[in-house]
Amino acid sequence: MLILCVPLMLIAVMNSIIELSDTLLLGVLRSASEVSIYYIAAKIAALSTTLLFIINGTIAPDISKRWAQNDRAGAFAIVRKYSRFMLVLALMILLAIGLLREYILAVFGPEYREQGVYPLLVLAIGYFFVLAAGPLGIFMTMTGNHRRYLHNNIAACVINVALNLILIPRYGVNGACFATAVALAIKNTLLYVQFKNIERSPTP
Repeated sequence: MLILCVPLMLIAVMNSIIELSDTLLLGVLRSASEVSIYYIAAKIAALSTTLLFIINGTIAPDISKRWAQNDRAGAFAIVRKYSRFMLVLALMILLAIGLLREYILAVFGPEYREQGVYPLLVLAIGYFFVLAAGPLGIFMTMTGNHRRYLHNNIAACVINVALNLILIPRYGVNGACFATAVALAIKNTLLYVQFKNIERSPTP
């Protein structure tokens, strides 16, 4: 139980650092007003990932069952099916945010509409990679490949913190959202590469 839980706990910790370090460092290195703008943009961009939690919770038991029964083809088929669906959905959400971002931010006030347009678009691109990756993360967890998933998160976390420290002092909110988007893109691209490697590997 401990061998299984520690990597999963560390995955959650790395994700939390990626989500919170930008806001924390903005507050330390810049101003509270920039924290507010970044926070609103990040929350709006991250809303789409709620759909991912729903799908992951639905298909996780089936993936685990098929993998335990050595039905690798069936497990891969489930992931591919939902990955295609999530990719289309991610593109639609990104397009919607790109077209409507000024109107969405106007709900929170004119200062958000003026200063949050670029951060929201950049963060939406970052979270596009999260949604487009679909159930790859839950696949790694349900098939005993969670340590590889942890390595992705550690790499993304280190890059995120480093970019925040470099970019926030000079670019403020824009630097923070760029750091987050890059970290999310790297993490989920590595996840996709790992999934394809597992899919192509010979059956044990």
